[in-house]
Amino acid sequence: MEPETAASDAELQPLLEYLEAHRAQVNLAALRAELLAAGHAPELVDEAVRRVEANTPRKPLAWPFGLLVMLANFVVIGVLQSLLFALASLLPSFAFIPILGWVIVGLWPLYFVGEIVIGARLTNGPRDRLGRALIWGGIFSLIFPVILGVLFFGICLVLLSGN
Repeated sequence: MEPETAASDAELQPLLEYLEAHRAQVNLAALRAELLAAGHAPELVDEAVRRVEANTPRKPLAWPFGLLVMLANFVVIGVLQSLLFALASLLPSFAFIPILGWVIVGLWPLYFVGEIVIGARLTNGPRDRLGRALIWGGIFSLIFPVILGVLFFGICLVLLSGN
């Protein structure tokens, strides 16, 4: 029994080295397909992929920090809006200030998309968790107001229909 294991380990070693060397750039499914296309035995390739997956550390969760990013996004929006409307009430001659506030709020979805793009860029480096948190935060920030709007519309529809 031992000689078979040693022989299979000797056969597996080049496959393991190949997978470890390239898994940062290419996903394991594509590497598996390459090894099978190169003529390696499917049992050996599957075992090598299994071992590499078993040795891959799990990434820490990022979505809870994405919720914090969403909260920070909405706090910044609220503070900016409050400052602009307070400034408009102090300086009534500047009638464009409230309009500027609404324009800024209208541009926030672009900010959220930018947050997602920056997060995607950061996922390929040492700040992977920050990048994933930014992605989650941007997605949450885009989806949460839509869900609230749909719920508000549904509640208004039910109340107005009298049912």
